[in-house]
Amino acid sequence: MYRILVVDDELPVASGIAHIIKRDFSGVYELAGIANSGREAVEKAIRTAPDIVLMDVKMPGFSGLEAIREIKAKGVNPSFIMITAYERFEIAREALELGVVDYLLKPVAAEALALSLKRAEKFLENRDRLEKTSLMLHELKEERTALAAQNLVYSMVMGAMNEEKALQLQSILELNNDTGIACAIHAAPADLDDILSDIQYKTNILAEKISPAMLAAFIPAVSEEAFGELHEILQARSGALFGFGSPCSIAEIAQSWDAAISNLNHGTDNGSTAVWKPLLTALENDLTDSLQTGKTEPVLPLLEEIRACAHASGLPTDSEIGTFIALVGRVTRELLERSCLSIEEAEDIMHVKSLCLSPSADFFAAEATRKIGILLKHLEKAAGKYSRIVTDAMSIVHNNYAKPLSLESVADAIGISPGRLSRLFAEETGQGFSRYLVMFRIEQAKKMLERPGASVKEVSASCGYPDQNYFARLFKKLIGTTPTAYMADFARKTGGAHETGD
Repeated sequence: MYRILVVDDELPVASGIAHIIKRDFSGVYELAGIANSGREAVEKAIRTAPDIVLMDVKMPGFSGLEAIREIKAKGVNPSFIMITAYERFEIAREALELGVVDYLLKPVAAEALALSLKRAEKFLENRDRLEKTSLMLHELKEERTALAAQNLVYSMVMGAMNEEKALQLQSILELNNDTGIACAIHAAPADLDDILSDIQYKTNILAEKISPAMLAAFIPAVSEEAFGELHEILQARSGALFGFGSPCSIAEIAQSWDAAISNLNHGTDNGSTAVWKPLLTALENDLTDSLQTGKTEPVLPLLEEIRACAHASGLPTDSEIGTFIALVGRVTRELLERSCLSIEEAEDIMHVKSLCLSPSADFFAAEATRKIGILLKHLEKAAGKYSRIVTDAMSIVHNNYAKPLSLESVADAIGISPGRLSRLFAEETGQGFSRYLVMFRIEQAKKMLERPGASVKEVSASCGYPDQNYFARLFKKLIGTTPTAYMADFARKTGGAHETGD
């Protein structure tokens, strides 16, 4: 139900319009109040937050247009209909610039009022639709950009890039150059978190943690400035190991990552790619499936294959060792975020020097299977469980839903980027963060509205919506009825009296 504020310095006129609204339109519109001056109109608009304001054009001291400017400046944004005694509306242009949707001639007839109110209602519906679309598009763009950045980095690490994907990612990320350099960074988990944070907030470099102790970075549009910024960040952590690849096109960036891993670990290339690569691909597929299903049986035969492959073919190449590190790192990160793996176990798995500097193929196989064995112990309990990041985000919503919340503020409170939180939330819950926040607030509102003596205004504020009218419109869109009607229906079903307030 739309709420109307009537403003006219002539009390009989204002009272007459109010009478028509109550008499002819009570099922659709509700009278929010009457004001007899521009100043009073501003005060009542702030207090009652009406959806529609019928505003007299000429009032002594403070005109209708001045009142509209002041109301909008205070953050209240209803639909305005001007009331005038003259056929020629001399200030129509200025009124239209302020968002006035129609005007009525005095004396106001019920038929003319009905048409004007319909125009105002249509204006509100279109505005709400545009606001919702704009918000959705903004969120989709942010999510798309974050996913594209992650896609580029992981495709670089896993060798899954091609020309078509490279062009798409370059367009989405608005990269002005199709060239870049890969960088592999290894550091203690605490230092790595600081390094990632500095990279994200101080540079235009794309970076993702592929394990608690390993970071993969893509430096776009190779420049001395980007290198200088990254070197400064890395040199500040004396314990960090890092290696750079050679400049490559985005389509061939996996080659740069292979070189970065090689420069990081200074290993040798004695392995047989024809044997190791298919085994690593099978291992990736089975571990990924195990994360989703909790079933580890398909992975077990691969542990014996790793030992046999090492015995028959020798050490993997540097790029294959890098692929293995990235794979177990990704699974480790997932288990850590879902609170299924201890920090100590994660650090043990991602102590990569034992893999990078293996003295023999048998030693590498023993270390690789030992690390995978730790993961297998925890994969079953990880299936279907939310990660720590998503759980923390949900907890913040549950405990602070009455306060102003956004994807950015919650991500900042957790200590991660908004893009990463958005991606994880969508992947694990099947819905965006904003949708989850809105639906949680509305569910809480339903519970509050079911209490005897509930006030729509108080419930709206208690659920994080200071604008009661916005809350009412949102509630109706999601639940299919207004808050007032919901209370009345609940009282009818439960057989209890339900007094309500504004």
